[in-house]
Amino acid sequence: MPGGPGIMAHVEVSSSRGTTTFTCGEYDHGEVYRYIISEWQRCVWDDHVKDKEGAELVWLLLALLWNRNGKVSGKDVAMLLMQKVQATDTRDSYETELVKLLVLGDIIEAQKLLIRNEDWGHALALDCILRRASCDPDVRRFISDLDINNPLKTLYHLYLGIMPGGAYSFGEEFLEETWRDWRTHVAIVLTNCACPIRLKLAVKALASTLEMKGQIWSAHFCCMTIQAELEHYSPYHTMIFIGQNFSIKAEFASDAAIHRTDIYEYIYCL
Repeated sequence: MPGGPGIMAHVEVSSSRGTTTFTCGEYDHGEVYRYIISEWQRCVWDDHVKDKEGAELVWLLLALLWNRNGKVSGKDVAMLLMQKVQATDTRDSYETELVKLLVLGDIIEAQKLLIRNEDWGHALALDCILRRASCDPDVRRFISDLDINNPLKTLYHLYLGIMPGGAYSFGEEFLEETWRDWRTHVAIVLTNCACPIRLKLAVKALASTLEMKGQIWSAHFCCMTIQAELEHYSPYHTMIFIGQNFSIKAEFASDAAIHRTDIYEYIYCL
């Protein structure tokens, strides 16, 4: 993920608690990693953590960034997401395996999996899309009829040069349990969107959907994957810190939220 973290750079917050910053050379590198792992473990075992799934992902992403000296690819992040999907979701192992193959770019195996499962509609649509052939009316109708929250519809839209409909749908269906796993959508976008602008817009839109559902950690994770300015979602246009509710102004940010954001900045200075 190229570029710096933008609005979050040089975090300094002056308050009654003083100013908190992380600066390269002033902190023990190994101690930072141990702190990240301890916080991840706390999320794993503490059932009282709000948006537990998103909180775990934030700490795992920070650990991945630490291991790669602040440089990871969209594919690296997508594989992290799919590992978590496979570990926690057994409702549709066929779809999860299919999405994983598409994230890995193993199109031939993905097509074989579709054929083995006699999923002819997707087999034809995938073949048509990936060959960059013009979609015939039947294929376009098939894609149009897919549920808007189907990750394969997200894939088809990306290859057709269309902003994924699911990213911008804030209807009630996205606020209920029927919404399929957001992690698969983000993984698909990170590895199959050739246009950086469309990628950023799609992930930001998905982050907004998660924020609407109250999944603040998950929304922040999405922002971190594209180096987005977290203040984008604040109605007050103030600094937002990782894991901090968007509606809370910077001067009222918790020490923990400031500390997390400083660690994020520190890693990008490596």
